[in-house]
Amino acid sequence: MFENGSDKTDSVDCSPHAGENYAEAKERILEQFSINYFSELLKQSNGNHALAAKTAGISRVTLYKIISKYGLDKTV
Repeated sequence: MFENGSDKTDSVDCSPHAGENYAEAKERILEQFSINYFSELLKQSNGNHALAAKTAGISRVTLYKIISKYGLDKTV
């Protein structure tokens, strides 16, 4: 769940968009994956950032940066 109240998309759209080159498509797909992955991870950890970071194999600082970058709900 995003802070703005919208829900995440469960699937990632891997089809090329008109005029989109490989690098642009890769960035878009990676962003969609990251949003889905970390939203679900935060839900599964009941909002416990230390547990979510440990599960993902990243530091809490990195997790906070990802939460901020994608506007994920910190209080899941």
